[in-house]
Amino acid sequence: MSKIFFVLGLVFISVLAVAFLFPSYWVFLGSLMTGITHMKIPPQFWPRSPSLKSYATILSQGNFPRWVLNTMVVTICSTALSVSVACLSGYAFAKKEFPLKNLIFWSAMATMMIPFYVTLIPLFLTMKNLGLYNTYPGIFLPSLATAGGMFLARQYISTLPSELIDSAKIDGASELQVFFYIIAPICKPLIGALCIFSFVGSFRDYLWPLVMTSTEKTRTLAVAVTTLSARPGGLQDIGVAMAGAALVMIPIYIIFFSFQKYFVSGITLGGIKG
Repeated sequence: MSKIFFVLGLVFISVLAVAFLFPSYWVFLGSLMTGITHMKIPPQFWPRSPSLKSYATILSQGNFPRWVLNTMVVTICSTALSVSVACLSGYAFAKKEFPLKNLIFWSAMATMMIPFYVTLIPLFLTMKNLGLYNTYPGIFLPSLATAGGMFLARQYISTLPSELIDSAKIDGASELQVFFYIIAPICKPLIGALCIFSFVGSFRDYLWPLVMTSTEKTRTLAVAVTTLSARPGGLQDIGVAMAGAALVMIPIYIIFFSFQKYFVSGITLGGIKG
């Protein structure tokens, strides 16, 4: 009986894996097609004449190096700042006592229920009034503090023994020294998971960079490729669009397979009792 359940579970997991991976496969497949091949019914699950024309279009007609530079600057800044703020605030909420601590924390958590689309226009107007439209800070500053990262950090740091902090303070360590020399080294799994989540989220982000940029000076890869694939009359070159999507997906897959243990640890962090 146990073997039957094992086989059924394996089949179920295999079906789920295929279902989740098929969209990625279809994107890479579409990037190798040309003309109206994408529209054929029944669809072709492998092109008869694979072509790299769409990739050549992106590399030749667009400012690809600039797009990659913009994407990496925004992604690295967003990741570094959001992870730092999440860990520092998580430490404060987990190990410090101050007035209205629980109210402030749960008020911050409540923002997770507000869709981003609701705050899009007010956030855009704020950034524009601050003179940050079409700039790098205008793209990555809204991700400076995330309720999800704050929650994971608080949950993880809550499990650390307070005696370590007390011992460091007895030895004369300041708050920052306690955090950087005691807390941060113990929180490597937390920091790794937050870095991966933030990196992937920022690298593939499309809507906010689209709203905040208007020139190639600051356009990220996802936005620039979509603009490049546009054609007169509201049409779009599907091959170029899929090639661009594939170029965005490749680094994400590399990051995932290289640091998948941090993804797993990140998933379990939220279940740690605070």
